[in-house]
Amino acid sequence: MIVFVAIAVYSGGIHFYRQIQIGHIVEVDARLIHTGERSMRVRVQAYSGSTRTPRTC
Repeated sequence: MIVFVAIAVYSGGIHFYRQIQIGHIVEVDARLIHTGERSMRVRVQAYSGSTRTPRTC
């Protein structure tokens, strides 16, 4: 059995635009952007919204 382990040594470029309210549903989307021999880039976006307010596009 082959096991691969990923260890986060550095995390940079994190931007928080607004806070998530208590009671909101959170959806997280992660995409693997680039892999190198010893590195990888992952783009993570989080969306939140109230279950009481309809979603607008």
